[in-house]
Amino acid sequence: MLCLVNFGLMPAILFFTSYVHGMQNPASIVSADFNNDSIADIAFLNIDKTETEIKDITIVTLLGKGNGTFLPEIIGRHNSFLTSIEFCGDLNNDGIQDLIGNMGSSFLVYFGHGDGTFPDSRFYQIPRTIVDIADFNHDGWKDIAALGASNLYISLNKGDGTFGPETDYLVWNSPKAVADGDFDADGNIDLAVVNAMSNDVCVFFGIGDGSFTDQISHPARYSVGKYPTSITSADFDGDGKDDLAIANTGRSPDYNNIVSILLEAGDRTFLPHVEHTVGTGPCAITALDFNGDKKIDIAVVNRGGNDVSILTGMGDGNFDVEKRCAVGKGPNSMTSADFNGDGADDLAVTNYDDKSISIILGSSSGQPIVVPTSAPSPTPTLFEKPQVLLDTEYRSYHSGAPLMVNWRLFQGLKSYLVDAYLGVQLPNGKIYIYNGKELKKKASPIVKSIVMNGSSSGSLGPFSIPQDSPKGSYILYAVLAVKGKTPWSQSNWVSNLASCGFSIQK
Repeated sequence: MLCLVNFGLMPAILFFTSYVHGMQNPASIVSADFNNDSIADIAFLNIDKTETEIKDITIVTLLGKGNGTFLPEIIGRHNSFLTSIEFCGDLNNDGIQDLIGNMGSSFLVYFGHGDGTFPDSRFYQIPRTIVDIADFNHDGWKDIAALGASNLYISLNKGDGTFGPETDYLVWNSPKAVADGDFDADGNIDLAVVNAMSNDVCVFFGIGDGSFTDQISHPARYSVGKYPTSITSADFDGDGKDDLAIANTGRSPDYNNIVSILLEAGDRTFLPHVEHTVGTGPCAITALDFNGDKKIDIAVVNRGGNDVSILTGMGDGNFDVEKRCAVGKGPNSMTSADFNGDGADDLAVTNYDDKSISIILGSSSGQPIVVPTSAPSPTPTLFEKPQVLLDTEYRSYHSGAPLMVNWRLFQGLKSYLVDAYLGVQLPNGKIYIYNGKELKKKASPIVKSIVMNGSSSGSLGPFSIPQDSPKGSYILYAVLAVKGKTPWSQSNWVSNLASCGFSIQK
């Protein structure tokens, strides 16, 4: 549902919330152009859970239409151990955005396919949480920053999408989040880390070769509010050096409800923090230009209040009194981008408890911000067509090993009688149809005559990988086609084209 709120001569902010069919509890949202059409898209985790257990976690992509709305979701890779997808970037320099998925004691790099899917992944057994992606050494490749119990870890890209040994830096007590920026205007990426238990921020200045100043020889710690959990950076006062904004959550029931602003003083130090009141339980923060006046504003997700606070920037480091925009229940993460192409930044917020996503569209008028005081009731929607979820049990196999292909189906707006096809793209790029026995160019369905008149799930396999299969990377494809029609023609598809990757090792 799309709701237009008009406040006379004041700028309007468009706001809508929608349920997505098949959505469970959304969390951990990011935005980028995942299909290279120059339009901002979003990706998030979809958590299928009960009161006692997590049943499944999938990565869902919504491709933007360029007008603030989105195409039906693409249900992608599933992994019940994912804790977040915090960042996206082009990690292997192929011109396509990738994702990083944290799993607590390890992480996965999900490589983009250029169509909103992430069929291939690479596993890293590193007991850290990835918190930032940037080029720390000016070699044109994205590097990663991670947090442990009391340290910041830097790992440089080796120039092929993989990462080298870690360098660690002490950050004191319970680090929670990182923001990158250029705090001293020397052209190198610097990092700031919030420490929840010690209520402060540690700043690390980049040298330009992938290394940073440390807190022993160059201490840079600044007090903020109680139990800070989220941080962002931008130039709030227009001096050419990035500043910091921190969301101080506090702890239930003693929420802090404060945002701290740290302005760079011009000599690699920061002024004492200035506090601004926001809503209950601030848990996520971002910097953006929400009203198109070329001055940086701040948006804060308030989990305890089911709303978002907007702090309008004055351009000199000061901010107007907050304005709150109601969203769904249990908001827990946020991302910003220009979803409707008007030049102003917009917001997408995941509402964990009522299983929805709120989109708040900014205004490019340059006028003061006005927000609606209540959220419209969300409207449930269904997929326009059936959706297929496809994955394999493992990421790496030996030739001749049993390959279990799992699938799930979600019903669309109509009923269909379909055939299910499973395709395999070989390392040489050629695509064949798999009929349960062999790979062939002739289109033989793996399952015939599926009646799609309700959500269903099942598994295909196990299938045997041919003994003579060459070593390398493979991509599996699955699609539902009209019964009796060939899958080689996209006009015969009645579902999404699901995909996932695996490799064969001799």
